[in-house]
Amino acid sequence: MPIGEFIGEVLLRGVLEVVLYCLSYYTGFIFLGILSLGQLRMAPLSSIERTNRGKNRWNDWSIWLRNPRSKVLKADFVCLVGMFVWIGIGFGIYFLVQK
Repeated sequence: MPIGEFIGEVLLRGVLEVVLYCLSYYTGFIFLGILSLGQLRMAPLSSIERTNRGKNRWNDWSIWLRNPRSKVLKADFVCLVGMFVWIGIGFGIYFLVQK
């Protein structure tokens, strides 16, 4: 493996994933917090790899992470909402510039 591929794969991909995950998670966190007036509970970013455990194989497709005490939104879903917010902002800017 050439050194350029190593740098591109390990360093740049890792940095881009961290930046995109953080940017989309915190955007989604703020957006959902404002939209729900602080009533939604959201899982922290560090729990992005956690899944629901159980016998039902469809259990992991839920947007809710079931804790023993309560239900919270999965960090993956919060990231997805944040990405959609940025896509919406991008489309809004595009259409404003076109006119």
